[in-house]
This record gives sequence, structure tokens and C-alpha cells, in this order.
Amino acid sequence: MKKYLPQIFLFLLISALFICAPDAGRADTLSFFTIEQEKAGQRWEIMGEFERSWLSMTAANNYISWINTTWGGNISKINTADGFSVRAIYRITPIIGIGLGYERFWAEASGSHSMGSYKMETSADGALAIISVRYPVAASRFSFNGEFAFGYYFADFKESENSWEQKGDDSAPGFRLEGKAYLAITKNISVVAGVGYRYLKMDNFGINFFSPGHPKAELDYSGWFAGSGISVDW
Repeated sequence: MKKYLPQIFLFLLISALFICAPDAGRADTLSFFTIEQEKAGQRWEIMGEFERSWLSMTAANNYISWINTTWGGNISKINTADGFSVRAIYRITPIIGIGLGYERFWAEASGSHSMGSYKMETSADGALAIISVRYPVAASRFSFNGEFAFGYYFADFKESENSWEQKGDDSAPGFRLEGKAYLAITKNISVVAGVGYRYLKMDNFGINFFSPGHPKAELDYSGWFAGSGISVDW
């Protein structure tokens, strides 16, 4: 099911865009208008992005390295995560906006060692409160956006080896910073690409790694991410 989430999300996003912004499909194509002039009266923005994250995961990857060394394994490390985010922004002024958002991302490591197959899986869901600053470039299709989001995240963790498994869940606050570039296709629809940094750590899953000392399972989701998507303004 997880591998089909991007396709399902894209279908739902496109449907929502045309339901919530019915004039978007009829908008005149952008020819010579300026972003500043045409978008000055637009207050609402809905945006969705697919994202790739590069995670820290120092403790988890050290644990995997210990398993590989001790048991002759070939287990991959958790270095990246795939996910998506959506948000709705209301522009108090043409430049400053506030809004709410949601993000989800997931990652796994898998392989085998002398005792059999092994997999480590995790996913996280975050509710976001957002402050957005958008800078239009006059006489151009481009604009730039800086975004700060404070989030509260809920994550799950699962470690399995053959028929054995242990799992837990945790929650914690975090934040993300992102800079985005917009390219207007029409006065209502833009394509968006951005890069950012997320800070998020959890260590209260209620389970332990089985390396020496049995430390608490700790997952560090902090790291850089990049994404692209679609924005609709009206």
C-alpha cells in the first residue's frame, strides 16, 4: 500500500485543486502579466509537494552497523525517506501568510544476516502551523517563498527478524524551514520546487536496541529535504 501512496495522493490533490479553485481550469494562460499585479488580490493558497529527505539516524545506523559486523549481515542503512506534504495558507497581506499543513514520510532498512532476514521500518505524521513569506518578482512568472513550520509529530517504529518483531510509537515536537521557487503556469496555478531542513528526534518508543548496553531505540529524523509540487491561488 505504501508504494502507491504518491499516486493516490496525486489523484486526490488534483481533484481537490479543481474542486476548491473552480476558476483555475478556466484561467487565461499567463502571457505578459506580472506576478505582483495579478496575484495582489489572491488570499488563499493550497499546495502539495512530494519530498525526499536525507535523515541523520546516527543511533539507528550505528545499531545496524553493529548487527552487520556481529552477525555477518548486509543490511542497508536508513539514509533517506520518501513522503509528501500539503498545506493551506491564508495571506494576511500579499507577502505574509499563515496556515496549517500536514506531512508524512517513511523509511526502511532491510537485508539479512547469519540468523535470517531483517527489516527496520518507521514512518511519521506531522501536523504543522505555518508562517509564510512570499516575495514576487515583478514582470516575471517567478516568485520566492520562505516558510517556517512548527510541527507535532507521531511516529511508529518496527524491527523484525524472521518471525520475531518488536514495535513501538512515540511523539515529539519538531520544526521545518523551507525555501521555495514558484513558476506560474496560469494566474492561478504554479509549479513549485524547494529545499529545506527538518529537526525532529524521538527516543521514547518503549523498546530497546539489542546492541551492547541495550540503549533505548532512538530515531533522528533531522536532515535536509527537497520537494516539488503544485500550488493553486485564488
